[in-house]
Amino acid sequence: MKATFEVLEKLLSAYCIESFGNSEEEIAEKEAESGIKFPKSLRDYYKKFGKCNYITKSCNNQYEPLLR
Repeated sequence: MKATFEVLEKLLSAYCIESFGNSEEEIAEKEAESGIKFPKSLRDYYKKFGKCNYITKSCNNQYEPLLR
């Protein structure tokens, strides 16, 4: 998974900024709402790319990002 994040960072470095990640509080809130503890890899993804529309909308326009 680490290699995948590194590739995403390289590809999106010009577009994704720090504010594209979700905070720990936002993630915990969604976990509480859903009643599901997210796996570490998903939490890491949300922390880094959770609000990056280049991933959450452009690549998969059928779904809204879980976290905003």
